[in-house]
Amino acid sequence: MPVISDRENFQFGDAISEQTHIKMVDLNRIEPTKRMTVRDLLSSVTDKNVLLVVHGYNMTYSHALDQFTHYQASFEKKYDIIIGYLWPGGNQWWEYRHARRRTLDELPYRLLSTMSQFKAVSKNVDVLAHSMGCRLTLEMLNLARIPLIRNLFLTAPAVSNTALQLGQRYHEAVRNSKHVYVFHSENDEVASYAFPIVEGEKTLGLYGAKHPDLLPYNVTVIDCSHYVDSHSGYSSAIFFQSYVKKILKAHNPKPQLFSSK
Repeated sequence: MPVISDRENFQFGDAISEQTHIKMVDLNRIEPTKRMTVRDLLSSVTDKNVLLVVHGYNMTYSHALDQFTHYQASFEKKYDIIIGYLWPGGNQWWEYRHARRRTLDELPYRLLSTMSQFKAVSKNVDVLAHSMGCRLTLEMLNLARIPLIRNLFLTAPAVSNTALQLGQRYHEAVRNSKHVYVFHSENDEVASYAFPIVEGEKTLGLYGAKHPDLLPYNVTVIDCSHYVDSHSGYSSAIFFQSYVKKILKAHNPKPQLFSSK
């Protein structure tokens, strides 16, 4: 799997690298196996349906690869290529504020550069982001001048439960995606306790939008409470996988065969 990294030394989760790096990673091994150039990466996504996976906060390198592996296995038949994105989101719970600050500073601009290049050459680009990775993705989309994403899948989004509503912080980000899908669960222990303590407000990842009637028309909110029992439970949840596949099937129907008789 191609993996793009803005982590120092590719694997270190608590510092931004001097520049973005790309490597071809064997998901069955720990070490990256082969460097890729930007030209190589863009060649691999040209005229392709692409999925970019953005992990969340407090994620070690090996745990991030585990998450990428889950999604590779779940959706490889639905996309021409799946790419992982590593960002310095910390690897200890107390690094929350440092990780959050990075999602607001340099990283959105770096991710925007990557996504803009994908948009220029690919057929479609979808993004599947988790937790604070949702914040990073939305910050990036706030900066975009044109729509960049076909489907934006947000699992346990670590943003305010009003953030996607009309006139709020990420209203512009929503406009730069064709479709936005918010997956939340009342069983999310991180969204229930940690987020209100550090942010002082309720999160979109727990109960969904505070005022659903104020959401833009292209936002769909999906309650996964009966199927997802933890903050990190989406990658292995059959319901979530099936829902995404259903969306992708609707966007890419099989061609109809017509008889000449």
